[in-house]
Amino acid sequence: MDDGFSEARACFRHGQANFAKGRTIPGQWGDWDRKGYDVEDFAAAFVHFDNGATLMLEMAWLGHQVEDEDMSYQLFGQRGGVKWPSAEFASVQGRTFTQGTLKNPETLAAAHTEAIRAFHQCMTRKKPSLVPWTETIQVIRILEAVYASQKKGREITL
Repeated sequence: MDDGFSEARACFRHGQANFAKGRTIPGQWGDWDRKGYDVEDFAAAFVHFDNGATLMLEMAWLGHQVEDEDMSYQLFGQRGGVKWPSAEFASVQGRTFTQGTLKNPETLAAAHTEAIRAFHQCMTRKKPSLVPWTETIQVIRILEAVYASQKKGREITL
């Protein structure tokens, strides 16, 4: 790609049904057909990019989790890191490690609302999408490789 973004080069995934088929954990939303269940309750994936970056994804919807729901992400960069939605950050200023909370973290929630509004405008008023279709194709390519990795039991090179 010549848009400044790094290309995904390899994907590896592991997922399994740890609890969904057993009786160890009751369902908070009621019971389900545990024998007929065919979707994992845990999955993790690594996506390696040509610039050396690695994306790690993990998902669990049923397990011995401390929090009810953790819809968050962390970004670790060479110059600092940030956690969403808490807006906590860590960085080095001069030669001193510093950490804190970004000012106005409510703007993060506003950005999410704006993304939903833009999608609505795209669908109802034929406005341009904030996410070009070429980026969507790349995401689908990565997701297909992630699932192929699980099926084949090895890393998939893109």
